[in-house]
Amino acid sequence: MKVNSRHFLRSSRFAAGRLALLFVLFVLLVGAAQAQEDDRPEVTPVQGPGIPPDGHDNGQGPEIPPVEILKEELGPDGVNIVVQIPVSKDSYISSANPNTNYGAAGTSRIGYQAGGAGATRIVLQFDLSSIPSNVVINEAEFQYYLAQSVPASDAPMLFLAQYMIAPWSEYGVTWNNASYLGGTGLPIGEVPSTVGWHYNDGTAAIQAWHSGAQANHGVLITADERPDQNRSRVFYTREQPGYFPRLIVDYTISCDTLPPVATVSALPAYSPGSFQVQWSGTDPAQTGCASTGISYYDVQYRVNGGSWVAWKSQTTDTSGTIQSGTDGSLYEFRARAVDKSGNIQPFGNPQASTRVDTLPPSAEVQDLPQYTFSSSFFVQWTGSDNLSGITTYDVQWRESGGIFDLPVWQTLVENTAQTSIQFTGAQNGKTYDFRARARDAVGNVQPFSDLPQAHTTVVTHPVATVKPFNPPVLKPTAPITDTFTVSWDFITGPTTPDETRIFYRYDGGAWQLWDTFDYPQLNAQFPWEALGHGDGLYQFEAVAINTIGQIETQTLQSEAVMWVDMADIVQVRAYLPLAYKNP
Repeated sequence: MKVNSRHFLRSSRFAAGRLALLFVLFVLLVGAAQAQEDDRPEVTPVQGPGIPPDGHDNGQGPEIPPVEILKEELGPDGVNIVVQIPVSKDSYISSANPNTNYGAAGTSRIGYQAGGAGATRIVLQFDLSSIPSNVVINEAEFQYYLAQSVPASDAPMLFLAQYMIAPWSEYGVTWNNASYLGGTGLPIGEVPSTVGWHYNDGTAAIQAWHSGAQANHGVLITADERPDQNRSRVFYTREQPGYFPRLIVDYTISCDTLPPVATVSALPAYSPGSFQVQWSGTDPAQTGCASTGISYYDVQYRVNGGSWVAWKSQTTDTSGTIQSGTDGSLYEFRARAVDKSGNIQPFGNPQASTRVDTLPPSAEVQDLPQYTFSSSFFVQWTGSDNLSGITTYDVQWRESGGIFDLPVWQTLVENTAQTSIQFTGAQNGKTYDFRARARDAVGNVQPFSDLPQAHTTVVTHPVATVKPFNPPVLKPTAPITDTFTVSWDFITGPTTPDETRIFYRYDGGAWQLWDTFDYPQLNAQFPWEALGHGDGLYQFEAVAINTIGQIETQTLQSEAVMWVDMADIVQVRAYLPLAYKNP
């Protein structure tokens, strides 16, 4: 085991209370920087080399020091190693010199420098390739040397870091060409003003970079750039031997070499357009070696046997929802897991599949005869579905009325798998409407039709009905004014018609029998004047009789109306059918 007393972590485990944001990764540090006045043993005192000028010689800089092993120890979970990793690239960019590169400068800076560099930002990166893939990152610490603070006794300076989203050149990066490289923002951190070494916890950042959850292109750090404040921080760069930024990483080469096992839960044969997918996994233990546990999952899907699509990447979630699936398409899913030792389960064949069904089924009531000669009769319906199949039906009925008196639909059967039912209690002379809808196995529901799908008129004894008048007003300009035509229909069902009795009433008076007419006569002239009446409202009702003596019940309700207007005072706007009821 090789140990450097100056930079070695004083404990094999970092202080549990440290905040998890890395400073140069500066932005990954989530708390104030810990000055050397903490619980650590003293760092070997150093005399800083002073603040060198901001030169830019476009050189390649000093050779990067090697990764140094500070500790190597066999433990119960594997080999525990602590290493020191020097910064591999660092520079800063200046708003006052937007095309100038400072990759060879001995210092880097953040903040604002009045009369000088203007707003400044730091870019830096660490090469983590020396850390094996199948390790568990226990802890990581960032160490940096603050060379100058402006003002000297300034309060801690807040800063924001962003992950760099693309590679960059240490000796080519400038304000102008780096302006687009900052990606996802990281938690706000602080930089103190005390000159000397400082330490910050960087565990979360190193874990993210090592696992691949974040691409390691380094970070871009921005601090207080308000010109009126003129605040800045100056740090030594890798051009200063012994004072370069570095990482101290504690990791364990785990004895866990088995990959975890993840699988997608079974899905139904058919699913609606939006459906949930679930997955789970286990990390098996080995003899004499505890498993390190699942770190994350990758989940893919494909449609109709096409290319696999990365759906959920490096996620700790165990479920997700597919939105707006395509009707009729087969969706297949597979998952893999990666454990905390870096063991990766290979993708395999599809683990679950389902076909999307977004179209509702179709159902309709079968045709009924025009006339039904019983107060009870069977109503039947059928349906079809393109994919998942019909599970249940809803059927409604209503008793037909006039144009201004249409009853609401009522439920006949609901959520039933049956396809017929006996309708009972039908009344003579009434017409009954029916409609049906279906729902399929994934819950798609057919909307009800606005119009009836089938209807029938019930005739249990003869029925006669006076037809509406058109026009329903008799004016003095009519060709014939002392009479008007009354017409009617006669329905008897299976029996033979015999006669029709026509009743009327005048201006709301008592109902009176006008006359009886033998079948098949279906109209006659009503002599209102000869009957001794005048202008006013005439209402009519027909009562039928068949040859076996069955008589329709008189309802004393108007079936048609006629206004006699010899005084010509009724202004007719339009001739419309009238639905009239007794007051």
